[in-house]
Amino acid sequence: MWSDVVQRISIDNDTGQVIKRENFNGTETSKDLHRQLPVQVRSLRTVLVYKRVDGHPDPGQPLEQADRPEVDADQIPGEDSRLFDQRMKRSLDDVAGRTSDSRAPMRRSRVFGTWVADQVTEYGDKSKLPVMANPRDMQLFYKLESGDVVYYDGEIFGSFVALTKQSGKELTEKNFTADEVRLFNEAKKVEIGNLVSGNAIKFIRDRSKVEEIWKELPQRVMPSRFILTKKSQELGEGWKAKARWILLGHRDPDVMQLERFSPTPATTTVYLVFQLVSSLRYQLFIMDVTSAFGQSDPQVREQGPLYASLPKSGIPDEESWHLIEVLTAAYGLVNAPSAWRKTVVSVLTSLSYKESVFDPCLYYLPYQPDEVDSLDQRGCAGIVLLDVDDFAQGGNARHHQLMQRLRERFKFGKWRCLYNGHGEYLGRNYDKVTTLLLTNVRQPFSEELAGPTVRHVKAVNKTINELKKTATVYLRILPSDLNKGIWMSISDASVGNDAEKSQGGFIIAYADREIMNGGLQSFSINSWKSHRVRRVVKASLGSEALAMDDGLAELEWVKAMFTEVVIPNSTVSDGTRFGVDESAVVVRQQDPDENTILVTDARALYDLFHRRSGAAGLCRRAQIHVSVMAASAKALRAEVHWLPGVHMLADCLTKRLGNAALMRRVLGLGRYAIKEDGLLALSNLEKELSVGEAAVKDALRLFREIGDTDGEEAAQITLLDILCAKDGPAAGAATVSKERLAYYKTKGDKLGEGKALQKLAEQLMSSAKDEAAKYAKDAAALFVQAGDKKAQAAALQTAALAQSTDRVPAAEEALKISKSIGDEAGQVDLLTGLSAVLSGEAALARAQEAQALAKKLGDRSGEARAKHAAAVATLKLEKSSEALELAKEAASMLGEEKDTFSQACALRTAASAASAAEACELLREAVSLSAGSGDRTAEAAAKLQLAAALLAFEGPLASIFQNRTEAAAVAEQARVAFLLLGDKRSQGRASHLAAQSKILLDDLDGGVEAAMQAAVLGRSCGDRWLEACAMRTAVAGQVSKGCHAEALRMAKEVKSLFHKLGSSNIEEAMDSLIQQLEEVLPKIHPNPRVSVLPKDASINLQQNSIFTQATNCIVWSLPVSQLSYLMYCCELLKFVDDLKAIPDRIAFLVLTRGVMGRHTGEMMPAQYTGVLGTTVWAICRTIRLESPKLLVATVDVPNSATVHEMTDCIRAAQLDSGPRNEVSFIIDRNNQLGKRPY
Repeated sequence: MWSDVVQRISIDNDTGQVIKRENFNGTETSKDLHRQLPVQVRSLRTVLVYKRVDGHPDPGQPLEQADRPEVDADQIPGEDSRLFDQRMKRSLDDVAGRTSDSRAPMRRSRVFGTWVADQVTEYGDKSKLPVMANPRDMQLFYKLESGDVVYYDGEIFGSFVALTKQSGKELTEKNFTADEVRLFNEAKKVEIGNLVSGNAIKFIRDRSKVEEIWKELPQRVMPSRFILTKKSQELGEGWKAKARWILLGHRDPDVMQLERFSPTPATTTVYLVFQLVSSLRYQLFIMDVTSAFGQSDPQVREQGPLYASLPKSGIPDEESWHLIEVLTAAYGLVNAPSAWRKTVVSVLTSLSYKESVFDPCLYYLPYQPDEVDSLDQRGCAGIVLLDVDDFAQGGNARHHQLMQRLRERFKFGKWRCLYNGHGEYLGRNYDKVTTLLLTNVRQPFSEELAGPTVRHVKAVNKTINELKKTATVYLRILPSDLNKGIWMSISDASVGNDAEKSQGGFIIAYADREIMNGGLQSFSINSWKSHRVRRVVKASLGSEALAMDDGLAELEWVKAMFTEVVIPNSTVSDGTRFGVDESAVVVRQQDPDENTILVTDARALYDLFHRRSGAAGLCRRAQIHVSVMAASAKALRAEVHWLPGVHMLADCLTKRLGNAALMRRVLGLGRYAIKEDGLLALSNLEKELSVGEAAVKDALRLFREIGDTDGEEAAQITLLDILCAKDGPAAGAATVSKERLAYYKTKGDKLGEGKALQKLAEQLMSSAKDEAAKYAKDAAALFVQAGDKKAQAAALQTAALAQSTDRVPAAEEALKISKSIGDEAGQVDLLTGLSAVLSGEAALARAQEAQALAKKLGDRSGEARAKHAAAVATLKLEKSSEALELAKEAASMLGEEKDTFSQACALRTAASAASAAEACELLREAVSLSAGSGDRTAEAAAKLQLAAALLAFEGPLASIFQNRTEAAAVAEQARVAFLLLGDKRSQGRASHLAAQSKILLDDLDGGVEAAMQAAVLGRSCGDRWLEACAMRTAVAGQVSKGCHAEALRMAKEVKSLFHKLGSSNIEEAMDSLIQQLEEVLPKIHPNPRVSVLPKDASINLQQNSIFTQATNCIVWSLPVSQLSYLMYCCELLKFVDDLKAIPDRIAFLVLTRGVMGRHTGEMMPAQYTGVLGTTVWAICRTIRLESPKLLVATVDVPNSATVHEMTDCIRAAQLDSGPRNEVSFIIDRNNQLGKRPY
């Protein structure tokens, strides 16, 4: 550290003469320490004299002896000697990565980091004596080569060893906006508050005690810092600021004496837990613990108490000199996961949960005698899966009581039931009804994508298209009865299918035991794996045997864990299977009928497994594997089944062109088979459905002939199920209605025909309203002929709601008919519907009439719907407060009646009348209710309205920022939902809201992309207003990005659109914007006065000297390739070599146009910190370092700058070349030239 330096001595390397001695007092800044190289001096070395410290193993020599002989540069520093810089490049040849006598590149190690200069060791306190080195330092950095540069100043907590990559989720505090600073400061307070309230830490604010600790126990004070991230919420929600306070675990003085083991569950265990919860019909809960490590049991270390200093960024409301006493295993300590696990395990075992022998993250609660019907009943009272601070659990009433005790012991953040909902556990999303579309690819591969060809690109495109077509396929875990289930392994392999490597794969599944007797049975996949076969094989028999062996091993482990948890009286013991040298833990189970299935499509393997003949086959290694598997299979009572290759489910795991269609079909059905009849039904599923459809239609015809109405209704339900499975729910229902219509029409039954038409009209209301209106009118006519006036009124109301014109007469006629027959209950619905097609005071009057009539009849549900209609009518009359009160009352009444769909609609109406803040809360509840009712259209509409309300919210800046983030997430969820529903207009509106949110959040690229998507959707559905508004939003994004030329082109198009729509106000605003953009953009001259063209990049890279081509300015133009960039760099280095021959001090400029210091032709943000190491400016920095007598200035100007403006930039750079002789200019033609801020 410079504060420890008392004198600097500069010595000429060539003559050994001391040039200058400078004394320092420790208060100098970095800029005061730089000196120009004296004239006639080519290179020098520097001796730094540090403060003399009593008690130091190497206290140094007196100041007057500082010019003692230097240590040989090749000598390795010994114990506690001074460290000298041996890694600084000293010549231009070194800059190019080579020596003067060899063109081979210098060796570089793969170790990057810095020497630990602030750690207390047995040799002394390095934070006070930073020049000390001990054997541990030399051992740590023994891989460093002489060509390595290891200089690094930590921006957060000083110098440290940085050998790992920073997490992509972690945020840098210096890049925060003011809103983000507020949010994360609050998150810091919450984090520290949780730790203090949980007795995990304690602040030491007594200055005398702090000084005593630093004096007597400095080695037990650890540095700390915050990890700041944006925590993802559940589906459809935004992010929230999260701050995690951690200690630097590698600085723990007791690190070698601490226990570190803390397991995590296997993927197979996770799915096994979900299978058990599903089969036992329990509700699944997921939870996570808030600041889990801070809730561990207190720990007292034998070595003494542990302390922590405050992070360099500080803790709100705390002084920087305060210390923290660590009372338990906090985050960052190597024993923190282990200590937390011990705490949780002790609590779970005290609650009578047992730990699984096979996976220590699985805990189960055995049944008590009064909880089962028989002692051999399978299952357990509860099950808990633990992954550090995340829990998944389910069980009976006793289990839930115990979980409440667990909740009292620990503070949980998320505690959510997934029944009829969705959630995320260990990165896996569980949702019964929502389809997730993957739109981003994160963490691009490098080595894995080496050497791609056109064939690979085609394969990727084919895979993408296949995924798009099958977006609704997902993994299903069915509630198979534990007393009737069976475990099975399905394995397959291929030989030499990829660069002479064989691929194997297996699937472990839990199926209904009846699968052994034939037919399609329940089938739930538990685990799967596709992997390279671990050994080179001579034939397919060998690879098939190895694949089956891997599947059998996985099955053996899964079944052992399953048996331990759910089968009563099972015991775990140590048994010898294959000799005294191979012993395994096995489960002794009581049920002799517990079978297992192994499935293969290799006939040779099947025959070898059953015949077990030593003369059979040609592959002895395969025979050895089969012999070993036979012993394991006997212990598992496993049966081997053979299937033809066309029915092999694991085929797609081992071949690029495998039978993926079969896998998707099985996943969609949740059914599989291993017998001929079931396999035939699986392969001929479409044909079977057609045959079943014909059979049900015959049965329906017979029931109608004999007049069996119950049988007819049952047959229609069966027909509906078949058609829905074949054609989809909507198309299937429409087909059944049309079939019913044709039957009644043939029979001449006007009433039945009318009812069929009415049913068909109701089904088409959401997709084809015009067609629905036609069917409803035809139904009304038929009801007139049949004399059913009540049904006629209902049909007329459906027609009024469906048609776009002449709605009021139809509704009035329906009401008139209902009054004529005295149907007061029907009049309530008709009056409510009439209010929807009317407007103004008439609509309100009809709604109030319906409300009074429903109240008279005691119809609470009808009264609530009428009150909602009155709220809608009042809102149209611009009476917001009255409408809000009516809508809230209607929502409350509908909630009492358990009508969640109508309640959600009432809440949406109330939100339209409420303030933005209240509207957000109402709409969040509406989204939840719509999701619970299963109406995806209503849920998407509520999300769309919620996104709009969030954008309109006005309040504190932090709240506005959070709401905009949530608006972007909710709008994206609405867009996906409308995409699945096929509603392009609503999808475009959601995209537009997402675009506005992203632009307000400074995600300009994403905002412009979403706005253009909304414009395309508006154009495709004929919504010109949506198209124009989305284009206008895109213009705003382009202006914010600084793409003025593109913004000008789009602005002219937007002006044309609004002109056609007749919106003069927006048209005038676009006129003004176009004028401003034209003023900002440079005038294009047909014949430019100066044109600088790049050199041809196809020429060989040679170090051509440009010494004779330029005097003091080198210009690099914009559009060049990487080869041209390398050529320019080589020329620049050669130019510097030519200048070495000149004894005088030389200054020159390197001018770039529009490249901001990067490779020419690339753009980057205008911050100095963003300049990468392989840039034009980095080359110039190295030249400055290696040739101090050259004054090199780098100047960047906009690519639109004229010659005169470039001259002004050069002149300004000569007057002020910036803090590092690096300056970038922006040109504002309305004002003046200005430097670009760093």
